[in-house]
Amino acid sequence: MRRTHPTLAAQEYSVKTNGANSEEVPTSLDLAAGEFPQANVLKTLDKGIYINNLWYLNYSDRAACRMTGMTRFATFWVENGEIVAPLSVMRFDETLYHILGDKLMALTAEREFILDTSTYEARSTDSVRLPGALVEDFSLTL
Repeated sequence: MRRTHPTLAAQEYSVKTNGANSEEVPTSLDLAAGEFPQANVLKTLDKGIYINNLWYLNYSDRAACRMTGMTRFATFWVENGEIVAPLSVMRFDETLYHILGDKLMALTAEREFILDTSTYEARSTDSVRLPGALVEDFSLTL
């Protein structure tokens, strides 16, 4: 059984802990699917970058819900709805308010279930079930 430690937010605002872990991050995230068929992603993208995998996420500004991370594995340049070239690893810095807000074009009807395979100190029970996201003007940095 995990011991509950006061979170930074609970300490900062002098309130009882809500049971969140000490990092105050979700450990089992389940985001509802959209209605957009995943098979139509490349055609709808037409020209741009298709990112299949984000390697990691770190908050660069928690108050603004800004995250930084890197792409990994299958990232491609797309033209005329077709993959034309693989791209090297790229860093991104974007706010979740844009990704799931004003820059979100669609969420896919299909979702992927991803288990955390970490075994550092103990086997992880963390998981996520997420749809794909079609996002315009995603901010990539050097």
